[in-house]
Amino acid sequence: MHLKHGTKRNRTARHSSRLQDVFEKQSKDFKITWSCAGTLYFISQHASLVSYHGWLQQFFGALTDPDRQAMITGLHAARERFPARVK
Repeated sequence: MHLKHGTKRNRTARHSSRLQDVFEKQSKDFKITWSCAGTLYFISQHASLVSYHGWLQQFFGALTDPDRQAMITGLHAARERFPARVK
């Protein structure tokens, strides 16, 4: 099934918003303890993702921030920066 670009953007915004909501409900000392290094390496190796590289780096960088509030702020910023051609 082929999805229109607007649908992809809406779905991405909805999922990142849910993720942000989950993080906001966590305690102030909440941290994600897994690494995104493998995911970021995969992204960097695939030409089909090159136009999303900056956004994906920002998104996964936010997820691994050790400060919960910085993580929430970073997710919001990444959602706002979602690539224009998918908007």
